[in-house]
Amino acid sequence: MNILILNLHSALNLGDDAIMIETLQSLRIAFPESTITIAANDPASWRKYDHVQVIGSLTTWVVNSKDGRWRWQKPLLLWYAGLITLTIILYCLFHVRLLFGSHEQRKLLSAYYNANVVLSCGGGNFYAHRSISPGLIWSSLTLALAIFFGKKVVMLPQSIGPIKGKFQRLLMRTLLNHISLIMLRENRSLSLLNELGVRQPAIVLADLAFGHLPTVDTPLLAQLANDGSLRIGVTVLDWAAQEKSFHRQEIYENAIVSLFTKLSHNYKIHGYIFVQCYGPTIDQDDRYIAQRIYQRLLKETNQVQVTLLDTFKGALEIRTLYKQMDCMIGTRMHTGIFCLSQAVPIVLIGYQPKAYGIMELFGLERFCCNIETMTEDELSKIVGEALENRAELKKHMTERYIHVQKLLGNWVGYLKD
Repeated sequence: MNILILNLHSALNLGDDAIMIETLQSLRIAFPESTITIAANDPASWRKYDHVQVIGSLTTWVVNSKDGRWRWQKPLLLWYAGLITLTIILYCLFHVRLLFGSHEQRKLLSAYYNANVVLSCGGGNFYAHRSISPGLIWSSLTLALAIFFGKKVVMLPQSIGPIKGKFQRLLMRTLLNHISLIMLRENRSLSLLNELGVRQPAIVLADLAFGHLPTVDTPLLAQLANDGSLRIGVTVLDWAAQEKSFHRQEIYENAIVSLFTKLSHNYKIHGYIFVQCYGPTIDQDDRYIAQRIYQRLLKETNQVQVTLLDTFKGALEIRTLYKQMDCMIGTRMHTGIFCLSQAVPIVLIGYQPKAYGIMELFGLERFCCNIETMTEDELSKIVGEALENRAELKKHMTERYIHVQKLLGNWVGYLKD
């Protein structure tokens, strides 16, 4: 069986890396004789996986990222949209398999033609904060092409939304009504599908990173303090660099710095700044903001011992170190998933609704705050509550994780059905 996986972004985002680890290990167990091809926006980052063919996605045809920034090339969008439309017409009417373009482009088209089943990778690929979002439209086109080719298309556990604009909401409703099976990772996405009028079957499971991921040995464990201090970790995000309408980046960063200063007055702590995303573009590389926060903590307070951890090679390595923390403050959503699955108290700073949705799976939404409205006092209060109740939280997370594992279950069995 030929399996084609679409809409992968970059393994430099260790949350996406974790999803793919679970995806591939489950697919290999269920379909040991299958050939798996993954089409990715950053194909070079995925070539670390063995026994998988990696090719560039449709998105690589229409973006320029040579200067470290992601820029849609509008003339190419129109050109390739026209060629793909012609490809669809020739295939649907005359069963002609048109191949065009570079060797890499022809490989992608061949993978579409030869696939027995097409999977939209787990994660959060379908959202739009603007009325016209090239990212959402092009991600939709990647699945629409498979649908027109008559393939069975399944969405692995997704967050869908928010989606702005009448055209884009119509586009998503039309697309989703032609998907064979839609898997979701939280109830908020299911509510949006109902709001859009999607009729196709959808089931709420959980993010695939909640699967059975192993703990690995890593030399980075040696960088953790063993002086009896509370280990407080944080992941940070330059949301203003990714979302131009966000104007509270300074407030957000001040809240993080203030939090560690206040905690040092009440506890003996050691802070750890984790980098969970390394690109592929500058605005998605958390090393810059992590370094900025790290330097501020060194400069503005003498009371906080702080370590910057920014050399992780994969999801399993960073997940292993999260387990050693007494409490985590995460802005990257998979920080929350890694911690929830290992009973590490977590306060999640949400920049999209998916963060609340994940915390709701554990009944811990009170430990989630909104980056759009968060204040220093609010963050300090929530983290203080998590620290004071960490024993109870660890017990609650352990019990709830059993339920979430059952919810995720043998997700690959749905593909067999």
